[in-house]
Amino acid sequence: MPKSVASKRSTWVAPVVLIVVLGFAIAICVWFLNWLQTPLTGSDFHQVCGQLPEGSLAADCIALRSTIATERAAVSAERALWVSFGSMLVGVASIFGLLFVWLQGRGAIELAAEANRITLENGQAQARAYVVIQSVECQLNQQGHLVTRVGFHNSGLSPARGVRWLFQAKLNIVPEGQEPLCLEMGAEPNLEKSHWRQDISAGVSWVSRPHGLLVSEKSDVIDTINDAVFIAATIKIMADYADVFGVRHDEVACFQGRIALADQPYSNLDRAHDSACDV
Repeated sequence: MPKSVASKRSTWVAPVVLIVVLGFAIAICVWFLNWLQTPLTGSDFHQVCGQLPEGSLAADCIALRSTIATERAAVSAERALWVSFGSMLVGVASIFGLLFVWLQGRGAIELAAEANRITLENGQAQARAYVVIQSVECQLNQQGHLVTRVGFHNSGLSPARGVRWLFQAKLNIVPEGQEPLCLEMGAEPNLEKSHWRQDISAGVSWVSRPHGLLVSEKSDVIDTINDAVFIAATIKIMADYADVFGVRHDEVACFQGRIALADQPYSNLDRAHDSACDV
């Protein structure tokens, strides 16, 4: 059953049950009070005593009247039990009514809390920082280091705190007259080891200082790189930052492109699909 249907049903079942129980209890009370308002009159007692045999003493009449009064009291007590039963029903109905009101109140409080939470989340989502990895520039120097500069942009409405980043790379090298060579550099980035802690204001771009990864310490590999006719790189950038509400957000991006050598300016890499970073 849908939650809305069950909620609508619960809103009218309890009042109807309360009305029926209260009506039944009131009917019992009215019936009992109406019976109490019709006591035996003097003529009734005269008729009772008149039914005794002739010559009966006045004490016999009094005893008979006493017996009738006792029976009437017993009937009255029996009917009083019905009134007590009606009172008990009213008490039970009142308890269920209080329980129903409490449940309805708790449900209203939960709905209000959920509405406040959604409003707060929407407000934070609109006001927080949104940092994206905008660009990656690379160069392969003569010491065998892949040097990278990363550009970030905060498109949010508030500053980004403590932007950290690291990268992982894979080089595809095509030497002249030799078999292509594939080199992987860097382990899975652990941002806890990053020494970058940069704040970026709202609507501002920032380019990091160059950061290098050692391609290889082997001289023959470095010679192969220097003699290469084509070098391409796949760069995986991992970054995170905190918004003004203290919540940290992750950002991962993949870039690919041809790499510039030491005597050339930095090469701008192109944004690639994230699956290309599965190095």
